[in-house]
Amino acid sequence: MFNVFCLSFLIFQNFNFVVIGDRTAGAKNEIFERIINEVKILAPDFVLNTGDLIEGYTDDLKSVESEWDYIIRQMNRTAVPYYLTPGNHDQWSGQGESIYVQHFGKTYYSFDYEKCHFVIIDNSRYDSIAQIPKAQMSWLTQDLAKHKKAPLTFCLMHKPFWNYSNQAATIHKIFQAGGVDYVFSGHDHHYMSKVWDSITYIQLGPSGSRYKDYNSEEQGAFQNYLLVNIKNNQASIAVIKPGNLLPDDIVTTEAVATIDRIENEAVQISQITIQETQTIRDTIGLNIKNVTNFSLNTTLKWSFDQTAWQIIPESISCSLPAGSNGYYKFNFNLTKSGNIYPLPELTFSYPYFTPKEHRVRKLLPVQRIATCRKATRPPIIDGILNDADWATAQPLTTFGTSDGYLSPIEKTSVYFIYDDKNLYIGAKCSESQIAKLQAFVTGYDAAVYKDDHLNFILQPNLDSITYYQIFINPIGTISDRRCSNDPKTGKSIKDPTWNLFTQIKTNRDQENWSIELAIPLAQFPDYSTSNWGFNIVRFQFRLDKIGVYQVPFVHDPKTFAGLKFIR
Repeated sequence: MFNVFCLSFLIFQNFNFVVIGDRTAGAKNEIFERIINEVKILAPDFVLNTGDLIEGYTDDLKSVESEWDYIIRQMNRTAVPYYLTPGNHDQWSGQGESIYVQHFGKTYYSFDYEKCHFVIIDNSRYDSIAQIPKAQMSWLTQDLAKHKKAPLTFCLMHKPFWNYSNQAATIHKIFQAGGVDYVFSGHDHHYMSKVWDSITYIQLGPSGSRYKDYNSEEQGAFQNYLLVNIKNNQASIAVIKPGNLLPDDIVTTEAVATIDRIENEAVQISQITIQETQTIRDTIGLNIKNVTNFSLNTTLKWSFDQTAWQIIPESISCSLPAGSNGYYKFNFNLTKSGNIYPLPELTFSYPYFTPKEHRVRKLLPVQRIATCRKATRPPIIDGILNDADWATAQPLTTFGTSDGYLSPIEKTSVYFIYDDKNLYIGAKCSESQIAKLQAFVTGYDAAVYKDDHLNFILQPNLDSITYYQIFINPIGTISDRRCSNDPKTGKSIKDPTWNLFTQIKTNRDQENWSIELAIPLAQFPDYSTSNWGFNIVRFQFRLDKIGVYQVPFVHDPKTFAGLKFIR
């Protein structure tokens, strides 16, 4: 453990180096540049990174070159040598790899410094060890064997195969046989560490990128980079939040796994189903399971907007020995139809490592049900929404945030109607500063998500794990993909080769932009004529905010809203 209180107290002997994590996706340059400024002050002997320095994933080569120019300028400001590890955003395709090689040479390599050995592995475009070319794996085992007598060996790889259950044992045996002492990775955008058979594994959190898997700091969601000091053939590691130094075991894999168990297994709340424009009375059951070795003594407390919700009782004491379960009932009453946000939130403290406590926050699971009325005649697809059937359709106007509050986006109205051949979608989005509307992406399947846009998620068959995601910007540019959930891992599998066939028109006036679509039902295999799953997300660029119809937006059909087809 490396404890420090002030940067001025650091005394460097032998040598030291810095390791920087992911800058992308979703780069925040002010954070990345602050880290570069601090690295320049620390004046290490050299800098390493764990990949993902550019956004990539584009055919716009000028944009890619511009990003790499920016990165090279920033890294040069450190005034020390730097050694990069390719990430999936740096080498998203063969073309991306070619550009990377032009700038930096080999994608996997090794070097020595003060008799210590450093190995950079390229797993940027591979999801398993089996996919990595045999030439690289052969080189890796030979390189490690050749340098096995090095006093310290460090390996860097973008994706943390050592933390993936189906890869960990295999890669660990390779590192163990090769005498590896430290492994640094990135990719998953949260910090954590692990010591396994004397090998220290560290996954860096973001160094300017967005948070991905977690949002809480106790699960490693904080901006950071590493300072590694080598003295007398021993390494001391400081985890630095920009402006702060922390011990390297500030978050361990054990702590992350325990909090995961608390979040995923400890609390089960029965779902409430709410029809649009209706109020509701319901009783829900709440199961609490003590998944730790500590006694759980806490208070289960609901926080809610008392003008829209009534919850009885508002709080209940909970006392559970280790490994035991508790069941509690609450009566819920929604008094304002359609006004569900902010959602009621359950909070309580949950001990996981003495004396640490995890603050559990769970939103009331509410499934919203909207209706899709059959059209008397097909609407004219002109982007204006003045057909008679739109006036009789149910408008969806209430959108929330990921944490269950009412979204700050401006007024958004979405309508669904259908006939025997098509699903029709109409939407009108207010924008009080229309001159600042972002609508520049024109290429099909390009980065529409960077513009103002609507994102429609459609699950045409509730018995299928397949659903479709359709991004549309204010000038009618579409990016689409077919998605499904892997039944084993629960992770979303996205197929960008699927193409939506639709008739679409957009329109714009001084205060709004609108879209109108006719989507042929025949392109969805085994579509239901009664119930679909769906969600809607609007991104308002000027506010840098989103609005979600069904909170939270998760790539999981079990979390979608319901769309009921009626005549």
